[in-house]
Amino acid sequence: MIDRFAHPEWFFALAAIPLLLAVGVRRFRPAIPLPTAPRAFALRRSIRSRLTWMPGVLGALALACIVTALARPQHVLSRTRSSTDAIAINLVVDRSLSMNERMIFDGRDGNRLDAVKHVLREFVLGNDRELSGRPSDLVGLIAFAGFADTIAPLTRSHDVVVRLADAIELAPGTAPEGGTAIGDALALAAARLRDAEDALRKYADDNEDLTIKSKVIVLMTDGENTAGSVDPLAAAELARQWGIRIYCIGIGGDGRTMSMGGRRISLGGGVDTRMLERLAETTGGQAWIADDAKTLREVYAHLDELERSRVQSFETVRAEELFHPWALAGGVLLLARVTLSATLLRRLP
Repeated sequence: MIDRFAHPEWFFALAAIPLLLAVGVRRFRPAIPLPTAPRAFALRRSIRSRLTWMPGVLGALALACIVTALARPQHVLSRTRSSTDAIAINLVVDRSLSMNERMIFDGRDGNRLDAVKHVLREFVLGNDRELSGRPSDLVGLIAFAGFADTIAPLTRSHDVVVRLADAIELAPGTAPEGGTAIGDALALAAARLRDAEDALRKYADDNEDLTIKSKVIVLMTDGENTAGSVDPLAAAELARQWGIRIYCIGIGGDGRTMSMGGRRISLGGGVDTRMLERLAETTGGQAWIADDAKTLREVYAHLDELERSRVQSFETVRAEELFHPWALAGGVLLLARVTLSATLLRRLP
């Protein structure tokens, strides 16, 4: 089956076929002029005279076959590949008891954790408005309270990540889950991202060349580090050494302040704003606050602009050549034309 022609410009040569036919096809003309047409038509025509058209037609067919061969018909064995500079993102969600504080999102009354999960879904899958989704990226999910858990490893199965995020529940606030282990969660997220290239190999198919453009942690918390064995700044330094940026989103507000876009914005709910700023500064990330779902969505939209994947397409075609039968047919037809013209249909002097 012919899928394409490597050099279709050769088909312009087919314009010569009408000329070849005009020259090669000759009407029968008697050698001796006869006085009347009826007597001429009454004469029986010879085989030679009946086949005078044949050299021209054979030549035209030979030209068509040779031109087709020169155009190089091909059967494509491999298709277009895409090259993606993907981003590996670990979303780190605080599920401590303080995340039960009320927060309005999309006109509904819920808690902070509900709002975070709602906007997280839009960030990962897109919402046809501010957020375009992360279709090319590896996304992982970690939740923490008194200790940190990997909810979803780095994956491109984003529907699974979102479903697992929806299933995250508030910690009871009692041992062993009481407290907020921000440092442990960051260290776990960084360790998962360190080997992101290994995870990437599982999801690269035959038509895609995937590379990790950047590694990112998105931390969402409304508290201070009160549990765990790893200091958050130590975890940030580890992330920096591994080339990982940390973006921090503080949830809530109670009169405390945090810098955002050159302004000081009120923030509360026990958020350690200074710590979040230092985590971001250490790794080259940024820190924001959000006291409602609308602001949280705006923060995610800004983050979406900062960390954007690049997808390029380029053609790498492996094809089977199919010109051989056309070239052979053209040669046979041309030989037949020359043979007939030199023998049976040879012009008489």
